[in-house]
Amino acid sequence: AEVTKRTAAGKPKPVLATVLVGDRVDSATYVSAKGKACQELGMGSVNHHIPAYGRLSVMLQYRFYMEKLLDVPPESFRPAPKVDSAIVRMIPMPADKIIVKNESLFAQIVGTAFGQRRKTLRNTLKSFLSEAEFTQLDIDSQLRAENLGVAEFVRITNYCDSNQPDQQTLGSVPLSPSA
Repeated sequence: AEVTKRTAAGKPKPVLATVLVGDRVDSATYVSAKGKACQELGMGSVNHHIPAYGRLSVMLQYRFYMEKLLDVPPESFRPAPKVDSAIVRMIPMPADKIIVKNESLFAQIVGTAFGQRRKTLRNTLKSFLSEAEFTQLDIDSQLRAENLGVAEFVRITNYCDSNQPDQQTLGSVPLSPSA
């Protein structure tokens, strides 16, 4: 009834947004049940699934100090879910702590590394690094993206950025010996 009153008055329809972190079946079931309850009430619901450690984790930890403030037990909600919750503080990093030279390349490398979760870095990042370059960076190419920390992704990005061909130089190279 409240949702109908709101929409009749020209106000936006309420929406429940949920972020599911990890792959716990009980959590997924709870989020699904809440989405169905929203539909029955005429509300919208938006669900987003994030692996326990993935692209978003790396991108956030690069930009923010993450501090878990407190656990929120299921009894804090009505009805009590069968999952635990937490409140996290995100404090922006000072500009001098952000050390990636090319943030666009950083996002591309992190996204590519996590794009195929079951593959090793050798396979996911082969368009960025050779086996010899992995060795030079002291990173095991047999690892998967979730085994690297933010510092390793920064190291890979800065290495790739400093070893990319300069586009201006390439533009001035003659195309044929007679040119």
